[in-house]
Amino acid sequence: MFTGEEIIKRQYKNEIFKDNVEYSRKQYAELLKTYNRKLNNKENFIKATKKTNNLYKVTPIQLNDGTGHEKGIIKVKNEGNREYIIPFRSKKAFKLGEMYIGDNSVLYLINEKYDKLVNNALDKINSLKFTNDYMRKEFEKCLPINEFKFKSTNGKTAVVFKKDVELISLREALRNYNNQLSVISIITILSDLYNLCCFMEFNGISHNGITIDSYFVSTKNKGGALLGGWWYSTKKGEKFSIDALNKKEINFDLKSIRYLGRVLLGDTEKSVGNIKRKVPKELLTWVRGKAENDAFYEYRRWKETIRKIAYERKK
Repeated sequence: MFTGEEIIKRQYKNEIFKDNVEYSRKQYAELLKTYNRKLNNKENFIKATKKTNNLYKVTPIQLNDGTGHEKGIIKVKNEGNREYIIPFRSKKAFKLGEMYIGDNSVLYLINEKYDKLVNNALDKINSLKFTNDYMRKEFEKCLPINEFKFKSTNGKTAVVFKKDVELISLREALRNYNNQLSVISIITILSDLYNLCCFMEFNGISHNGITIDSYFVSTKNKGGALLGGWWYSTKKGEKFSIDALNKKEINFDLKSIRYLGRVLLGDTEKSVGNIKRKVPKELLTWVRGKAENDAFYEYRRWKETIRKIAYERKK
């Protein structure tokens, strides 16, 4: 059983509730009984109760969709039989293999048939250029840094990117806030992504993999990092063909950002009455609208939209 002080320090649901719905329900009830007996208006126990409630709200969703995992350790051996031990707090299967998200790193285990995509990702990341130290400082924190890459004994390729401890995937952020990120947070996320797209356009690159699983946001500060999805990156205007990822449009990243905006607002179907909360009209019009082909022009139009949203909210 956790003390009130221990609960307050916990950031993630799987640090308290295990990968078993029934067990989690019993644990939740026991925790609240303990805190209710000790409350007596003590600030720490009030905070502990609030934190327990907030984390438990999203636990059944996470457990039922198969993406919730108890914090653990994965061991991977390379072809030379050296064992790498990597701690993680969640994992998720995706088209190319599996990703394991830890406090300080993200491990991707990529199936052997996609080796070409691993090399493509690292080549594109390593090719990124900066005009000066200021530009490097501004953008390096938003980009993946490869700690190591190796071939495992089962033929999979392991790629590990560094990650700041406060970064969580957009998918996890949505769960933590019950799919109700604030409008200000959504605007900030879209702005950061447009800024990154301008940087990639400056480098002559299309990312082609911007999703709620590839983009990570900070739980403490503004900003985030595009750690995943680089497998599909191309030179600007180049067509890339692999399975369903065939012939990406030249503005695929810009289309992806608008779609991501709809996901964050709960508007993937573009239907009237689909959104269950008040959203600025200008923001909804933007995410439902047509993306431009040029990232710099799209960003300028987005800034104009932000000004209109600010004016609309002041009315």
